[in-house]
Amino acid sequence: MIDKLFPGRLRLLWVLLLAFLAFNGAVRIGLVGYNGRLGLFSPEYLLPALAIGALFDAGVAAFFLAPLGLLIIVWPNTRTGLRATSFAIMLPLMVTMVFVGASEFTFWNEFASRFNFIAVDYVIYTNEMIGNIRESYNLPLLLGAVAVACIHRHLVDRCAVAPRPLACPAQPAPSLRRARVALACTVRRRVWP
Repeated sequence: MIDKLFPGRLRLLWVLLLAFLAFNGAVRIGLVGYNGRLGLFSPEYLLPALAIGALFDAGVAAFFLAPLGLLIIVWPNTRTGLRATSFAIMLPLMVTMVFVGASEFTFWNEFASRFNFIAVDYVIYTNEMIGNIRESYNLPLLLGAVAVACIHRHLVDRCAVAPRPLACPAQPAPSLRRARVALACTVRRRVWP
């Protein structure tokens, strides 16, 4: 069934759709946990929220995946052409998804809701809102975490799509493990004193 909907090179759209739905589902579950009320994890609350959210996310994904599908169809059918296409598509999308997910948590922290009409104020009154954000949050830490998450995700995707012995070791290099531990300790100290 999936091979008929997404044949050949269009299979990248299926991967993007699943990644988008999984990421937004994880954001929803994270926001429920961030809320601090354990009763919201019960199935009668969580399952409808995830189902309705997945429907909305599928509509948003269809809106964005249609032009990407055209780009994939038009792009040259060479090995390097397809690799360049997937990299040119995946990296900005991962950056955007992670950035929006992080933005939703900071928005939730400030207003106790997901993006709504207040988010329009961020667009209309940009200078005032950016000033408020700079005063309230440690932007270098947040943007650095977004960059690290995107680079990590890109490396994981690269290993999952085209495993190579040298590019994708079974165990991360010791320096990479130390960097992950240092990042986790830094984030924990700054976020949870």
